[in-house]
Amino acid sequence: MAHYLLWMDHEHGTLFKYSPGKQEVLHLKNKHHKNHHTSNQEGEKDENLKKFWADIEKSIADASHILLVGPGLAKTEFKKYLETHHAKGLAKKIIGVETMGKASDGEIQNMARKYFHEFNLFH
Repeated sequence: MAHYLLWMDHEHGTLFKYSPGKQEVLHLKNKHHKNHHTSNQEGEKDENLKKFWADIEKSIADASHILLVGPGLAKTEFKKYLETHHAKGLAKKIIGVETMGKASDGEIQNMARKYFHEFNLFH
């Protein structure tokens, strides 16, 4: 089992995976995203986001705890996606949803320490 901090917006995600003594970083891109010039139908945008959420869901399937952070609504939309789809068990592993703009890896590491300190992951 792993602890995840997911920084996300509608186009990108940076997934920090923590386990004792180990940290991995995975950069995710919404390959389904189309800008407003090529896609202006709400239904298509919603379907594309659901595909992106499904891609992220697969990446965090082994999570024991999840912290969602980001600058806008994507983090809460993803949480709602997990709660209303077949991933309700994964949604229960979310321990926080925090607003955080663009951040350095060090700033994200500090946020992770705040939430995951009790698991002794940072030795």
